[in-house]
Amino acid sequence: MGQAILAAATHEEGGYCRYDWLNSQTGQVEPKLTYSVSIPGWGWTLATGIYLNPVYAQVEEQRSLLKQRLFIEAMINGSMWFLCLIGTWFFVAWAQRKFSADVDAFVAFFQQAAHQDRQIDTANLEIVEFKQLAGYANEMVATRSRARMALENQRQKMVTLTRAIEQSPVSVVITTPDGTIEYVNPYFENISGYSAKEAVGNNPRILRSGRQSASFYQHMWQTLKGGQQWTGEITNRRKDGSLFWERVHISPVFDETDTIVHFVGVKEDITEHKAALKQLNSAKQDAEAASVAKSQFLANMSHEIRTPMNGVIGMLDLIMESGLNDEQHDLAHTAKVSADALLSIINDILDFSKI
Repeated sequence: MGQAILAAATHEEGGYCRYDWLNSQTGQVEPKLTYSVSIPGWGWTLATGIYLNPVYAQVEEQRSLLKQRLFIEAMINGSMWFLCLIGTWFFVAWAQRKFSADVDAFVAFFQQAAHQDRQIDTANLEIVEFKQLAGYANEMVATRSRARMALENQRQKMVTLTRAIEQSPVSVVITTPDGTIEYVNPYFENISGYSAKEAVGNNPRILRSGRQSASFYQHMWQTLKGGQQWTGEITNRRKDGSLFWERVHISPVFDETDTIVHFVGVKEDITEHKAALKQLNSAKQDAEAASVAKSQFLANMSHEIRTPMNGVIGMLDLIMESGLNDEQHDLAHTAKVSADALLSIINDILDFSKI
């Protein structure tokens, strides 16, 4: 029985299966009709079914009651009139053929129900009781059809979710509450070097590099066991021994009783980002050292250039105040103006270099 359901469920479109099964209410083995479908990627099988004996019993009960009622009416009418007896005989023959057609329609309906969502056309039924029973049967078919559609919608959602995880550009790891790995996506295999077969059943500590302390992991597990999310950066070790950086986000998964049943970790490879950041910090340190050297150079240049120029300008002032003739005074003045202009240019150059 289980193998038959599994064979039907593993079909891409799902499957129906008719089989005998123990009815827990009656304690007997009865025929049952079940529809089952598998959920790819999770190893789950969803199934819904109905026992057929109660439906068959209702049909047979109605058929028996109708035959009894017709027989009694025939006997009563036959005891009164001989002609009524003959008429009743013809009526019973006609009614039996008519009722048999209705019963045959019900039998055909249940025979085909295992393969398609077919409903009984009540317009062709003349007996009120059969019309009511047909209505119940049609509602059963409609309910099963809605359940199958709901299962198909759920299956499509699961397929979409599975594809999103399988094709994600980040590592996805699902563990039990004690940390045993139950699932890893293909990106985890690529970045860590461990195949899914090697990782499942193991603990994430297979990636430990020893760069983080025991207290680091203790704090992480305390946070997760408390029902809180945890985010951090970890240096892990690949299967080949090389190190890589990951930014890790771990969230607990709760069931309907708020009990933690899984942990889901989403991990982003930030090795290149860390290398770029290290280069940036090194460049920053080099730039700061160059800035200090430049400041020292400018301070020295300011002293070494401005001091002699101030001395020249001062000496020219003294010469101009001494007893010079007009020609000598003009020459000294020209030299002082040129020296002042040169000092102004030097000041501008040194000030611009400080920017």
